[in-house]
Formats: sequence, structure tokens, C-alpha cells
Amino acid sequence: MSKEFIGELSLNRAEESFRAGVCFCFFEKSGNWLEKDSYLHPQEHEYFNALKFEKRRKDYLLGRYCAKRAIQVLEQDARPENIFIDHGVFSQPVVINRGNMQVSIAHSGSFGASVAFSESCPMGIDIERVDINKSDVLESQMTKEETKLIDLFPFSYQAALTSLWTSKESLSKALKTGLTTPFHSFEISRIEVEGRYVTGYFRNFAQYKAISFDLNNLVCSITYPKDFKLYIDVNSLENFSVSLRK
Repeated sequence: MSKEFIGELSLNRAEESFRAGVCFCFFEKSGNWLEKDSYLHPQEHEYFNALKFEKRRKDYLLGRYCAKRAIQVLEQDARPENIFIDHGVFSQPVVINRGNMQVSIAHSGSFGASVAFSESCPMGIDIERVDINKSDVLESQMTKEETKLIDLFPFSYQAALTSLWTSKESLSKALKTGLTTPFHSFEISRIEVEGRYVTGYFRNFAQYKAISFDLNNLVCSITYPKDFKLYIDVNSLENFSVSLRK
């Protein structure tokens, strides 16, 4: 069995708006992810079958499943096995046959996430499990100014660190640079807190911002253009987060 949240995001500014699809998926039992191989395009099947290590196979299948479920929010009649998501030169996912639609993919253990969006309005998504054993690694990637923001978060210290990390990684995905660019270049200069949601603003990429939220000890961040306001079904997302605790 798996638990899923599938929904639509709305991005609006002035007289311009865009739709995006989002999917979060959690596989409750080991091996459940294998049931999703029917979602693969024939060329994806070929790549998947060539993977030798179980973690890479799981991450690949989980990511492709979430991405296609997100695409189906925008194209309800789309058959997942007909959607081909290839790799770009920076290993970023590239949707080959859906017009100008693209996706961003993230996974952490048995949890996967994806956002599908128009290439006209670039986005990125990242998730990480909150893990105290990663504190040293995360702290090493924080600037002095970012460490001053920690106390402003409505999260625990470790979750705040994770939020800063995922915000920056989601930006790297929106820019399609991945980890080829030093993380300090993605420094967050300030944050705004609204309930349990945090919006981070980037010092060197002022045209973007990232919203971060907690999903039962996982932190998710979504980066999108700064001039847009993002609308998401908060109540449904909260209910999904609660279901993960059961």
C-alpha cells in the first residue's frame, strides 16, 4: 500500500496565472514500490531494468511515478506509460513528449515528491527527512547570515536546518544546475513565517522564492518565481501529513 497526496497548485500575479500539479507519495511497506512499474514508458523500462542497485531502482521508479501522477493533475487523460521522462545533461528530468510541460522530482527513503509545471513558469521541489545525524553536514553549508535566521523558524533546530537546505536544493533544480553550483551561491537572505509555512528569499537569485513546510518529520520546499503567489489546498495537505503519523 501507499499513501498519496495529489493536488493542484495555482500561481498568480496581476492578470497572469499558471497551474501546476503536485504529488507526494509514501510507500508503507518495503517492496511496494515495485507495483508501480506499469507507469513506466518502454524506454524508461529499458533504463530501469539496467539498474543494478535496489536503491537506485527504487528512487527512479518512485520519482517517475510521482512525476506522472503530478502530470495527470494537468492532463487527466494522459496515460502514464505514454509519458517519457528522460535525463538532461545535468541529470535533471526532462519530459520529452508533453509540449512545454516539465517536472521536478525529489525522494527521501520511501517518500517521493514531484511538481509538474509549464516551462514558462519554472519550479523546483526537494524533500529531506529530518535527521539529527546530518547536523554537521547541513551546518557546514549554512552561511553566517543564515544561521541568524534559525531562531525565526516555527520548526525545531534540525528541521530549520533542513528547511534551509531543501530551499536551496529546490532552487538548484529550478535553475537546472543541481549540485554543480556551490550551495553558498543560493544563500537565503530573509524568511517570512505564516503559520507552519516558511517562505525564504534568495540573496543572489531575487527572482525566486521558496515555500517550506513539514510533513511528519520530512521537510519539503518548493521554489517558484518571486512575483507569483502560490495557492495550495492547505487543509488536504495537513490531513495527508497527519495520515503519515498513523
